[in-house]
Amino acid sequence: MTITIHTLGNLGISFLFGIAILLVYVVSNRWKRLDDSLLEVIPLLTVLLSVMMHIDSSVQAVTFFGIFGVLSIVRFRSALTDQKGITFILFAVIIGVLVGTGQYKLSALAFIVLSLMVLVVPHLLPSRQFFLLHCSIAEQHVLRKQQLLQFIAECGLRGKVVSTRGESAARASGKQKSPRIELELELRHPRSADLVELYTRFDRFAAEHNLHITISEYKRRLK
Repeated sequence: MTITIHTLGNLGISFLFGIAILLVYVVSNRWKRLDDSLLEVIPLLTVLLSVMMHIDSSVQAVTFFGIFGVLSIVRFRSALTDQKGITFILFAVIIGVLVGTGQYKLSALAFIVLSLMVLVVPHLLPSRQFFLLHCSIAEQHVLRKQQLLQFIAECGLRGKVVSTRGESAARASGKQKSPRIELELELRHPRSADLVELYTRFDRFAAEHNLHITISEYKRRLK
């Protein structure tokens, strides 16, 4: 196969589409922890699929079976469990195939439609989600409470203390072993927040500071 200016231009266009898809991924996950592997893979996939589409038509059927094999490995044999991440892999694959077959107008249309869906649809859903955090503090009550509130602020969460039990008794007690206090906080997080990562951070914080923390989600009508 002779490498022509058209072929080089095709690869350049696929690379630009890959960078554009990567930017959409970064913007749509600005409140979440980005997957470093996806940051490297997304631009490469569009170029690789574009190259594969330049193979002679007699072996394109084998190529398509290879594509499905790669996708099955990505889905079932990798540590990637985020469904949104898998969606962006498919996004890059589709654009790469379209660019590789010379369907530039369809590639641009598909990119615009899919990008708008990824960026706009989440904003059409209720943006405020709430959960209740129950915290039991057995010692150093004032310090632990301040550390908890500071940690909540560092996580980018907003909320308020709904109820406190045992705090007055803890302050009045002069014993070395003060009564346990119970805090209940109502916290609000953006819909785009990575809840698995958030819960993991709370678990680590509770273990480091000798706290007992439980989290329960609930629905609240928006005002």
